[in-house]
Amino acid sequence: MSDLTEDDVEQNLIDLLQEQGYTYFNDSTINPTSDNPQRDAFDSVVLEKQFHASLRKLNPDLPEPALHEAFQHVLHLGTNDIMTNNEKFHQMLSPGQQLVVRVSVDNWVFLSGSGDIDCRL
Repeated sequence: MSDLTEDDVEQNLIDLLQEQGYTYFNDSTINPTSDNPQRDAFDSVVLEKQFHASLRKLNPDLPEPALHEAFQHVLHLGTNDIMTNNEKFHQMLSPGQQLVVRVSVDNWVFLSGSGDIDCRL
């Protein structure tokens, strides 16, 4: 019996996601120096154009300022610590968590996975 490696886990996850209809792109095909750059820098972990488009597609009734604030909230988690950022992001995806965004000077919207207004990340 062989040891399970990080590569084994990664490849199994890639296979599972592809079976569910996701398209896989190796970093060499989408990095900033490739023919099809999908991010501005190597340290960018979020494909921002795709993420913003997905937020808009999943939340068509939210005004653009609310979508923009949710987008910024995910990109700027407030710390440089990867474990803290991972925990904060996980909490955002958990049911019952709320994100408050300003729609206009006098309007605030509570975005929640369990409320009437749902901002899907």
